[in-house]
Amino acid sequence: MARSETIRQEVLELDGRRCQICGADESLEVHHIASLGMGGSEELDTAENMITLCSGCHGVIHSGVMRVSHWDRDDKEDGFIVEQREGDTWMEARKRELWFYKRQDAEMLEKEIEMVREIQLVESKHARIMAHIWEHYMLISDAASPESYVAQLGVDSTRAQDEVDAIEWIDRNGLEWPPEVNLKKVELLMSVKEITPEIAQRYLDGGKVDSYSTMHKNLIDEGLSLGTLRWYLLIGQSRRPLGRLQTDVLFVRSRDVDVVMARKAPEVKVLEINAFRAGIKWDRKAQKLFDGAGNEVAYEEWEKEE
Repeated sequence: MARSETIRQEVLELDGRRCQICGADESLEVHHIASLGMGGSEELDTAENMITLCSGCHGVIHSGVMRVSHWDRDDKEDGFIVEQREGDTWMEARKRELWFYKRQDAEMLEKEIEMVREIQLVESKHARIMAHIWEHYMLISDAASPESYVAQLGVDSTRAQDEVDAIEWIDRNGLEWPPEVNLKKVELLMSVKEITPEIAQRYLDGGKVDSYSTMHKNLIDEGLSLGTLRWYLLIGQSRRPLGRLQTDVLFVRSRDVDVVMARKAPEVKVLEINAFRAGIKWDRKAQKLFDGAGNEVAYEEWEKEE
């Protein structure tokens, strides 16, 4: 225990109010690396000679089962060495087991998460800027199109167009796009058939805390029909000359899996495709499918018959 409460609080603060061995944040005490000795030593009653431990780890140290053989909180690489007694031998504890080193990873992760939040917070602003560029790019550029201009800026033109579409939908319906809501959530609401502005804004506000999957589930639970176009691969087999089986495949775009399942032949297998592998790509602007060699791939769009 520190003789000075001021120094004790300083040590706790320096160590992030966590036990430097196990990371506990309750029942905290301060331990002197070099003992104060009989009567106490003011020279050793310093923050540099003290470390934050929980009562459990502190008790183990004083029992002689564990000891701190090196302590320098400013040395983030090798500043903390803890040894444990195994018989007559002292074995050094692994760094990854000590909170002193874990804390650095935790702090870095917190910074990275904050960066993710900041990036997400600017999606609505970024979309607004893209919409402005789409309308006025010719004032500062002789590019043939807004897509080619943003491509010169190193921006994905397809995503930029998606952002513009989202902003136009937001403005057309008189909605407010909360900065915490990302583009993917807005596009989900855009895909809902006959959604009212009131319902859309309610989900946008809820999107500040709800995940994409939660929003998706809530929309379905509320009986709202999602109109997202999805890709399906229909695979069937038919007899060919000499009795050989040949596999036929067809790519289908549809908003409703029930439509696909109702229209397919009984023996045809249906696979929903979220990401094309094997080099198949969708050119949204041209509304065409292409294989890896650039050849167009046939597909059909199946809509529900009214």
